Amino acid sequence: MLDKLVQLFIDFLYLFKFWYVIEPYEAGHSFHCGYRGRALGSANGWFGTGFHLVYPLGITTVRYFDITDESTELNPTDLTTKDGHHVKVGGVFRYRMRADKAWDFITTLGDDSTAVEDFMSMAMAEVVEGSRVTELFDADGDSEVKVVEEARRQLNRYGFKILDFYWNYKVRPTRTIRVMTD
Repeated sequence: MLDKLVQLFIDFLYLFKFWYVIEPYEAGHSFHCGYRGRALGSANGWFGTGFHLVYPLGITTVRYFDITDESTELNPTDLTTKDGHHVKVGGVFRYRMRADKAWDFITTLGDDSTAVEDFMSMAMAEVVEGSRVTELFDADGDSEVKVVEEARRQLNRYGFKILDFYWNYKVRPTRTIRVMTD
């Protein structure tokens, strides 16, 4: 019970916070009474990072995100190739948010990280479904490059910079036959 009272007191004090600090690895926007304010972050020169004064009581709010390199591992998925073979593939994307596209990210996707994973899964699925199984499993093939290009095509408008992709799971399922004996 005491911990809930302490948390309530801390939340009440947070209403009167009149500053915000943007770190060098963050970017975002301030909103004044719900309207777009100024851009914050390292892309905006000396004024972008560091200490910022804001109006308390939620009059000015700050929405921010990290612009450091992040990676997302996609779970293995069963897909069908162009020539009808069933494969199970999974991969890892490495990406970064672009600080100059903070507004596009905040207004379209916001805090919805599942949408980013869905776009990446869709890019991977489109390449697999558009390739033959020999192209997909070829060691010198360019399937990873195609996945990166497709993901860039889909996610660049939201402020994502796709750095690279690699397959971490690529299996061609085999058929097994069970022999039942008495």
